[in-house]
Amino acid sequence: PEEDKVYKDYSLPIDIRIRLGVLRLKNKQIDEAKFHFAYLLEEEVPSDFYDLFYVAGKNLADVDQYEDAIQYLSPMLDDDTYNKDVVFYKKIGKCFKMLERYDSALICYEKIMEFQPDQLDNKLNLAEIYHYVGRNLEYKTLLAEVLEERSKIKDADATRTRAKVSNVGTPQE
Repeated sequence: PEEDKVYKDYSLPIDIRIRLGVLRLKNKQIDEAKFHFAYLLEEEVPSDFYDLFYVAGKNLADVDQYEDAIQYLSPMLDDDTYNKDVVFYKKIGKCFKMLERYDSALICYEKIMEFQPDQLDNKLNLAEIYHYVGRNLEYKTLLAEVLEERSKIKDADATRTRAKVSNVGTPQE
C-alpha cells in the first residue's frame, strides 16, 4: 500500500547539485539540468550563492537556453562584485541580444566597451545593438570605425605575407 512506502530524502548540498546540473547539460539533458539549477531560486539570500548562479547562468547560455540563463544572471547586475566582470557582461549581453531585448543588451554592450574599447568584436556587437534600438548615427560611426580598423589589419597582414615571400630562399646568416 501507498502509506507503507518510506520517504527517502535524497537532498544534496547546493554546490553539488549545481555541478550535477552542469554535467546534465554536458550530456544534453537540459530539463534535468534546469531541475537541479532551480534549487538555487529557492534560496532565501540569493547573493550568498551568486557564484553558483553565475555557473548555472553561464552554462545555460552556452547551450542556448537564454531565457533561463537570464533568470540566473540578472540578479547579479546590481552586485558590485560583477560590476567589472567583462565575461559576465558578454554572457548576459548575448542572452539579451538573442532574445531581442535590445535595450537591456545595450546596457551590457556599452559596459563591455568601457572595459575593452579597442576590441573589434565588441565594437561590432555594440554597433549591431545601436542599429536595433534605432541609434543610427552611432551605428554608422561605430561600423565605419570597425571597417577602417579591419582594413588596416588586412593591409598589415598582406605586407607581412609579402615580406615572408620575398625572404624565401634568401640565405640566413
